[in-house]
Amino acid sequence: MGERKQQVPRQKPLTSVDVARKAGVSRTAVSYVLNGTCNAHVSEETRAKVLQAAQELGYHPNASAQVLRKGKSNEVCILSNIALSANDAEIFVSMQQHAWHHGYIPVVYFLGALTAEQHRELLVKVLARRPLALLLTPDCIGAEDIALARQMGIEYIVLVAAEPIEEHFSTALPSVSIPTMEIGYLAAQHLLVRGHRALGIVRPYESRHELAFLQRLKGMHAAIADAGLLASEVRLDILPMHLSLADAHALVDTSLTSAERPTGIYTFNDEYALPLLGALNDRGMCVPEDIAIIGTDNIAFSAFVRPALTTISFDNVALGQRVIEVLVALQKGGPLPEELTRPLIPELILRAST
Repeated sequence: MGERKQQVPRQKPLTSVDVARKAGVSRTAVSYVLNGTCNAHVSEETRAKVLQAAQELGYHPNASAQVLRKGKSNEVCILSNIALSANDAEIFVSMQQHAWHHGYIPVVYFLGALTAEQHRELLVKVLARRPLALLLTPDCIGAEDIALARQMGIEYIVLVAAEPIEEHFSTALPSVSIPTMEIGYLAAQHLLVRGHRALGIVRPYESRHELAFLQRLKGMHAAIADAGLLASEVRLDILPMHLSLADAHALVDTSLTSAERPTGIYTFNDEYALPLLGALNDRGMCVPEDIAIIGTDNIAFSAFVRPALTTISFDNVALGQRVIEVLVALQKGGPLPEELTRPLIPELILRAST
């Protein structure tokens, strides 16, 4: 006669009551915290107690039940059309971490390789999940998409852009923008102070950079004007370039070897600076003695190359945090706090390339 299998008693499912009991708070407070409801009566201390108790118990709210009960999930969908760079990754990671901190469930989608039809199909599927909010770059969404999102109950849409939203997006939506014109201003100002009067700016061929390029170019022109220099005293050349060493070599050969070459070049960002530094070195030109180079983004490699790259940095972590704080403020209602509307301030990081 075979041995009778010992039955393992079924464990009673954990509930929010268990979390409330362990945290020493009310069930209502647990509901507010775990459902991501912004409520002024739930202190940071209480929220921390609830999250710790839930973690220790291994309690997870039923996402499907939340959607049925509230008509929306606690997901925050982060969408982008761009190819992910090291700089972009820092921003998205910061958004994800701060979303977790506030009890949201961050989900990231990259749409850049999709056709227009696939893009629309994915967006419809994302909206069908009833996310709490969409956080996205302006090229991810159009007026029809916004109307569809509103129709499907998406209340919060926040734009994240590399230039002022009003430059290319007519629909009024909350936004967080990188201070792009200010970056161009700071780059030109630094080169002018260094005594350069023949300036250049690299113009990326990538269409996604076009609006940011125009803003940075405007900033450079503003810095020249503010320096009180006549147009005849300063030259600013536009230097188109693909992101490749071969194209950097071609740029050096055609535009940077003559006596009339720019002596101070703003490379738009660090990614374009690196191949240009290599190409100049390959052609026997010295940086900064023959040509000074300045970039933007302060990616890790900019400090490793020789000469180390002078660059302009803005706080990617602070940018990602601000996006989430804007969402939190929108949920609470009322106007955005002043500290969330102030522009981020770029910082010059001086190294050997200038």
